[in-house]
Amino acid sequence: MARADANINKETLGFICSQIGVSVAFLSQRARYTEEQIGEWLDTASADFPTINQAKGIAKVLKVPFAGLYMNKDNLPVKQLPSLRNLRTLPDEVALDDSSLNLAVAELIRYHDFLTSSESEMNIEAAPLSLPSIPDTASATEYAKVIREVFDLKLDDQFKLTSPRQFYLYVRQKVESKGVFVHCFTSVDVKVARGISIFNETAPIIGVNDNDRYPAKTFSIIHELVHIF
Repeated sequence: MARADANINKETLGFICSQIGVSVAFLSQRARYTEEQIGEWLDTASADFPTINQAKGIAKVLKVPFAGLYMNKDNLPVKQLPSLRNLRTLPDEVALDDSSLNLAVAELIRYHDFLTSSESEMNIEAAPLSLPSIPDTASATEYAKVIREVFDLKLDDQFKLTSPRQFYLYVRQKVESKGVFVHCFTSVDVKVARGISIFNETAPIIGVNDNDRYPAKTFSIIHELVHIF
């Protein structure tokens, strides 16, 4: 049976990788094709194209529709990542390729945009965001007090909850009700990132690692709230 090549737009594939910040080494590891193969598929001067199944595998890793690889890059709704401050402390054995983290940030922004556009189309008024200013000299105790007050996190309610999962859902609902978008990102090792915050004036975003335990997810929400404040 003849090989069926996918005549993808190589310029578009390169554009997606550069916009999101995904390396050839990461694509090779996740899609399980050699770096040489992927290099040929990115090279606009090369006559080598992936098969349909190989191209689908690449699209899956990049979390984009397969059809998007055929589109003109100027018509592809892929945003450049915002500038990031890396405040992580990583174990020595963790490699510094941030491709998976960059994909997680792109995923958070995509879901956030979908939410806001859906609210607009259905004439749903988003919860107003009002965050008090906290001085840089504030102690951890002062931060905790403000966060409990702003998000109405009552100690009595906390003690009534019967599981870590219930507490996580309680905290998440309280935070979202005040206009902060919370979403679980996927495909990132917890050693690489447990939480992400993206600040904007109308609806800050908190991302928590879907692979993490519920107590850790709850901690990440509070931790990222402090970054947003």
